[in-house]
Formats: sequence, C-alpha cells, structure tokens
Amino acid sequence: MSDLIDWLRAQLVPRHAEQEEGMAISDDELRRRFVYHAPNAETRGIHEAVREATLAYVYTMVKLVDNDTSDELDLWLRDFERSTFWMHAHIARNR
Repeated sequence: MSDLIDWLRAQLVPRHAEQEEGMAISDDELRRRFVYHAPNAETRGIHEAVREATLAYVYTMVKLVDNDTSDELDLWLRDFERSTFWMHAHIARNR
C-alpha cells in the first residue's frame, strides 16, 4: 500500500507544484481542503465542545418527538450528522 502511495505522490507532486494557468482554485486552497489538519490544544477543546453541544441538542430534539422512529427522523439525523462533520472540518481547516 505504501508503494502505491509513494507512486501517486511522485506522479502528482510535480503537477500540482506548478499551478496551471487559468486554474480557478489555488494550490493553497486545494491543500487547505485535502491535507490533514491535526488538532492542537485550542481546537481539541473546540471540537469537544461542539460534540457536547451537538449531542445535547440531538437528545433534546429526539425526546421532543417521543423518540419515534420514522424516515423523516432518520433523514434529519443523517443531515444533522453531515452538518456536524462540516463544522468539524471548518474548525480543523480555519482555526
């Protein structure tokens, strides 16, 4: 697996090192979106606070509808989960 990753890096690095003329998105922006952003002491605490607030909100909302099972509730949970992932991405990329 690491041989494949090394091969891919060798193929891609020379191409992305020079941004193609007329390319609408910068190399910095691509790296911001696709490079791993390890949490630091500040962001670790923010991530945890978001998780706690999200869980409290979800528990409250599910209790309000008497924990009924439905397609609509399932869709809401999935969409809320997706939006929470985007919040964590925002924190990781921009803090």
